Amino acid sequence: MVRQFTQTPGQPLVKLIRTLGLSYDEVEMPAGQSGEIRYENGRYKILINATESHARRRFTAAHELAHYLYHRDMLDDVGSLNRHSDWLFGTRENDARPFSPQHKTEANRIAAQILMPAEQVRAEFEKANGDIELLADRFDVSEAAMKIRLKVLKLGD
Repeated sequence: MVRQFTQTPGQPLVKLIRTLGLSYDEVEMPAGQSGEIRYENGRYKILINATESHARRRFTAAHELAHYLYHRDMLDDVGSLNRHSDWLFGTRENDARPFSPQHKTEANRIAAQILMPAEQVRAEFEKANGDIELLADRFDVSEAAMKIRLKVLKLGD
């Protein structure tokens, strides 16, 4: 199901999240908190910091979706610790619980794959003559995220 939402650059991520049966909301959060995924009453909920930039909210939503796709069993099984909050730059001690730093890295990698699928990025890279600003706009991500993705895919400099 995820694949059908990644066939064209800039697909609506919230639609994918809701199609998978998760709830999604943008709310005010403390400074530095980007988002969280919760498991409550048998349902998953993704919450995103409404005060962050559009591109940041979109990447955070994809990151939380990645936790759902690959790590949700950890949220189901932890009893009272049934949510995970993501803070920019690890500003909180133990902020990854119940996930390890490896889980967070994996979620970032998967988020990049959801938002910027390799095949699509390669095709668009050629069309855009490597213009990072144009590519970021086409995929509806930040230039920083696009630069990292291009580096991982060994495209450009």
